[in-house]
Amino acid sequence: MSETKPVNEPKVPLIEQVAELAMRLSRPYLADYGATRSRHDFTQRQLMSCLILRAYLRTTYRGVLDVLAASAALRQRLGLTDKLPHYTTLQKFSARSQVLAIVQKVWPALAGRHRQKRRRPWTPPA
Repeated sequence: MSETKPVNEPKVPLIEQVAELAMRLSRPYLADYGATRSRHDFTQRQLMSCLILRAYLRTTYRGVLDVLAASAALRQRLGLTDKLPHYTTLQKFSARSQVLAIVQKVWPALAGRHRQKRRRPWTPPA
């Protein structure tokens, strides 16, 4: 019986895994757009994933956008290939009352999958 070695698939960076998981986990909680008359530039899931990345990276709104601007692969995972939201878009989205409740529902699943890979535990803001 011959042994076959597993094909070495390229490792996906952890931050890209977090972004993809955030997109997937927020799907049941968020409609595509907040209003029927919105400009439809960014989905609520994209904005939520940016906020989760911001918390994961422990950075500012501008900081997470700088990371996204520098990583084409990360933008592709979030579906932000055309343009990035302005930092105030993220700030206004995070100010909605429902966002904190959704983060508190999504975070345990996200943290549970990546707990052993993180050095410092993170808890969602109160």
